[in-house]
Amino acid sequence: MWRSPTLALPLSLVLLAGDAAGGESPDPFRGAEIAWYDHCQRQAARQAGIDWRLAAAVRIKESFNDPDFISTTGAVGLMQLMPTGGGRMFVSESYRGFVRARRAPDRRHRGRRDAEWAADYRAELRRLVRTTTTRERMRRDRRFDPCWNIQRGTLHLARDLRRLARLHPRATKRELLRMTLGAYFAGPGRVRYRSGRVRFGGPRAAIKRYVADALGVYDRLRVGQPGR
Repeated sequence: MWRSPTLALPLSLVLLAGDAAGGESPDPFRGAEIAWYDHCQRQAARQAGIDWRLAAAVRIKESFNDPDFISTTGAVGLMQLMPTGGGRMFVSESYRGFVRARRAPDRRHRGRRDAEWAADYRAELRRLVRTTTTRERMRRDRRFDPCWNIQRGTLHLARDLRRLARLHPRATKRELLRMTLGAYFAGPGRVRYRSGRVRFGGPRAAIKRYVADALGVYDRLRVGQPGR
């Protein structure tokens, strides 16, 4: 299922705004925490067999390196893991508790639309961030653990890349990267490769913007930090 963009503005504009402000806004490429995230990213990418800079570009685009970031659909953490289902999505303890509460025989929760449930769950996650310590948060929902979140997201990214490479052996490396990023953002069902062209289904403009931003970050990382 397609998720709404995790950043309200294109990442390139956010970075330019930080430069214009004299560097006062958080820089997603520098800092002690960022170095630790990159270390976790390198380890996860080495295990998954992909370029760590590609996974780091996804991390920066998805959450702007905020381990407590919560999307409008309940995705959590650096790599924006979803709470339910399979693939890169993970069933968290906090979500299990939320579902159990909603299944209780309470008239207030009967007949609620999915959007209202999503809003309630998002509010519950934000309350968790406000009222608990980092350690407690990580215990109740592992998606708040930065390195664990990075590992799961990187493994899913690597699976998408390998699957698309098998399906489309004639695609160039850049085309494979575009398809992989599009699949991570919107799901593999939204990605097509026909007549030597990458095509996206569903919200095309949002997917194209996400892919372009993530590739821009990837290129910047390749220039600044060579090697895997």
